Amino acid sequence: MGGFVYIITNKYNTALYVGSATDLLFRIQQHKNKAYKSSFSARYNISKLVYFECFNSRYEAYQREYQIKSGSRAKKIALIIKANPDFDDLYDDIVLNGIEKSIYNK
Repeated sequence: MGGFVYIITNKYNTALYVGSATDLLFRIQQHKNKAYKSSFSARYNISKLVYFECFNSRYEAYQREYQIKSGSRAKKIALIIKANPDFDDLYDDIVLNGIEKSIYNK
């Protein structure tokens, strides 16, 4: 089973959260619905999907998550800007077009 690494932010793009999942849409929906009320993403209203990468395995996604998390905020922002310069919420594009056809999945 494959995996994903993703970065979400709040509507002001001031707080960033890096995570990984096997089902990206389900996980982002959990963030949007604040499924875990005391979580970091719920407390800071972080649910806007601004970046993601696809991997062949969950292990590869975990490795990449760790790599991104250990980088600076500036490096995270640079990753986002390269793929999504306007910090658009990618969730709707993925729902409408699928991950494989998403304009941001390069």
